[in-house]
Amino acid sequence: MAMPHRAGLAHNPAIDVSGKENPMYRRIMLAVDGSTPAALALKEAIRLGKALACEVHLVHVVDDAGAAYDLGYFEPAAVNQKLLDAGREYLRRAAAELATAGVAHSERLIEEPFAPTDIAVTIDQAAREASADIIVMGTHGRRGVRRLLMGSVAEGVLRLSRVPVLLVQGEDDSPAFSLRRSGQA
Repeated sequence: MAMPHRAGLAHNPAIDVSGKENPMYRRIMLAVDGSTPAALALKEAIRLGKALACEVHLVHVVDDAGAAYDLGYFEPAAVNQKLLDAGREYLRRAAAELATAGVAHSERLIEEPFAPTDIAVTIDQAAREASADIIVMGTHGRRGVRRLLMGSVAEGVLRLSRVPVLLVQGEDDSPAFSLRRSGQA
């Protein structure tokens, strides 16, 4: 695999005219999960990575906690392999976009959450291990009952993180419920 492009000193916006390093962000951690909000977060991470000439560390956490509920009876090994393959594909696609944009990057597939059923803890821990200066991630923007029932990984990361978190909101695909006046379709 080719080495990612790294900007030189002359074109590095992270270095000011006096030659001192910009203390802003040197390493962005981007959590990817194949969703539309994650794709939007990738675009934002590319913009930051290019503007600041910093590295983007991609991470995908394999989450099989809901598989039993979604599938009923299932073969754990087969489901886990499909989840691993999907995670690798999410990372491959994101890495390809970063490479095309000329942004230095690395990638990490976490096969099991550090804290089972709590992806936010795992993302926060991965950011610490990667020495990330900022975490960028998508959020579905769920509200009300849907958020209560489904939880929010983004909210958990926001609460746990010791570094700034940039949340990129995707459009919620449908309202949790709708109010209609009588006579309206």
